[in-house]
Order: sequence, then structure tokens, then C-alpha cells
Amino acid sequence: MQRYSYHSVELVRILWRGPRQVMLEYRYLDSAPSLSPGQFILFWVPGSEAIPLTPLYSDASRLVLLVVERGPTTARLVSSPPRHAGVIAVLGRRFTYRGDEMVFLAGGVGVAAVAMAAREAAQSGVRVTVFYGARSAGELAPVEEFLGGARVIYATDDGSRGLRGTVLDALHASGLRVGDVYTVVAGPKPLLCRAYSEAAEAGQLERLALSIETMVRCGLGFCGSCTIPCTGMLLCRDGPVVPAVRLGCWVVRECQN
Repeated sequence: MQRYSYHSVELVRILWRGPRQVMLEYRYLDSAPSLSPGQFILFWVPGSEAIPLTPLYSDASRLVLLVVERGPTTARLVSSPPRHAGVIAVLGRRFTYRGDEMVFLAGGVGVAAVAMAAREAAQSGVRVTVFYGARSAGELAPVEEFLGGARVIYATDDGSRGLRGTVLDALHASGLRVGDVYTVVAGPKPLLCRAYSEAAEAGQLERLALSIETMVRCGLGFCGSCTIPCTGMLLCRDGPVVPAVRLGCWVVRECQN
């Protein structure tokens, strides 16, 4: 049975601000959780609620979060980060990198979902390329130091940094298609759907994993609110990074509406 722990944190500094986004550095005031790539936390904001976040970086003393405004609690984090907060950990299943070359496609704040995996893989000698995209340069967070030396290729909708287009366009411009090497995708649902379709057409679903988002309440596997539709899986237990071969029914339901 998975064990959970609570950790108090204190704000150190605001590392970066972007449109409706913020990168925050906290320090652990007691012990730190042992987080593996693919896992996430519940970040408790006093006076608000605990929300699921995947750390951009976490070690024995330091916690770095990239937050985008999506609701009242994230809006508070972006506008006025609390000095003290809490972390409930660890949630989700560890992601294990594969092969001697990997590609990560990260749309927007989805870069946080892949950063730990990209860093661990790169530091283990895997050739890693992270394709990181947003609508404009101002929405691209300064994440390079958290990617462990992985190669980063940028894409923006308006062409203000990197290739004009999406991260999939940038992937194609590099001469690759989804599934040519093991590929992990995190970001908006249309990006996940396009990546799945491309890998399926090439018969390469076994070389693709998607980072899924759902509502998370208890985070303990009891309430069922984080059920990944049509799969029988719980995000807090089986995700958020899920092999594409297990997501066929999810794709039919979520991508063909």
C-alpha cells in the first residue's frame, strides 16, 4: 500500500512571472518527500485547498513549482503566493524512461509534468530532447536548469521564440515523428490527441506515453474523482503518465468529440 506524508514548506522567492503563470521556490522545513519522475503532490494553500501539482524540481531541501492560473486557488498562488504551505506526498506512479534516446513534448505548463523524467534520463546518459511550446515567448518559463542538460527546442504560435507553430511542428521539423523514439507528451488535450493519432497511424503506440489530467480530490484512491474516463484507472494511483496502449478507450471518448 502506498504511504503518504505531510511536509511543511516556506516560500524562498519568486523565480519568474509570466502571463497568468508563476515559478515559485519553496524550501522544506522538515524532511522532504522522495519524489520520482511521473509522481506529483497535493499542495495545500492555507485558507484555500490542496491542489495537485507536479513539481518542476524537488530535492532534499528545495521545491520548485510552475503554476498556471486555472481556478481560485491557482489564481491566489499566482497573484500572492503564501509564505507557508504544505505538501502531501507522494501521489502517482513512477515513470521509467526507456531506450537510449527519448523525446518529450511539452505544451505550456505541461513542461512541469515531464521535467523530472527528462532530467533523470539525461543524467543517466539517455539522449533527451525536450520540445517546449507556448503561445508566445513571454509564456515560456526559464526551465533549462531543471532539465539536467537535455536539449531544448522551442516553438511558439506567433514565432516569437523558436519555430512558429506547435511542438509537434517542431518535432516534424527536426526530422522525427511521434513514436520514432520513445515519446512522452504533456500539455493541452488537443496535443495529446494529435500525438496519439500520429503514433497509432505509424503503429508505434508502444513508444508513446501521455500525461493525463483529471480532477483530484482525496489523492488517496478512495473517492474515485480522479478516474481516467473509460479506463478503470485512477490518476492518483496509475498515472498521471500512462502508456498510450492503455488509453485507446480514453482517446475515443475524449478526442473524437
